[in-house]
Amino acid sequence: MDNNGYILILLIIVCLVIWFVFLSPQAQEKKAEQKRIEAELQTKREVEKNRLKKEREDYVKSVKENKPNFILQARIEFERAYKASGGGTSFFGQEKSPLACFGYVVGKTKGRKPEERKQIIEYTLCADIPDFFPKSYSMEWGAPVSVNRFNRIHSHLTSMADLRASRPNFEAAVSDWRADADWMQTALADHVLKYG
Repeated sequence: MDNNGYILILLIIVCLVIWFVFLSPQAQEKKAEQKRIEAELQTKREVEKNRLKKEREDYVKSVKENKPNFILQARIEFERAYKASGGGTSFFGQEKSPLACFGYVVGKTKGRKPEERKQIIEYTLCADIPDFFPKSYSMEWGAPVSVNRFNRIHSHLTSMADLRASRPNFEAAVSDWRADADWMQTALADHVLKYG
């Protein structure tokens, strides 16, 4: 057999392989089945995504609608203090955070009860940051019910505790900050992981 014969046999083998792998009815059925499965998975993902989106919206709506009056009152007082200070960006920071805006206070003298602080933390997790906060500062706190917002609140609480841990007469406040940060991990982390 000469070279032309070998080339012809090789071409026939290549054509048969191509036919069996790509063009045979079994290969076509396999591709169609794979496309059907992928379409079903995509549909299930979309349904789940929409379900979680609706569930998230219901959760945020519930937290916002059921906020206690002291949160609204604290926000009004905070905005008044901001405007009275001249409205500068230097007003905001560690002591003047979104948590403080919604009434979060710890310690023996003026501190809120643990249940109220938890309501404020959850509300801060779900609420829009008021528009009088500087845009750049608000962006650092992330979107409602996001991992970024959760981490920002949590790190705010822990940094407040760490900064004052060695100061005298701050034991109650430090204890409150740490307890609230721990509570966030157990009570709110699942919401954020699920919806954020």
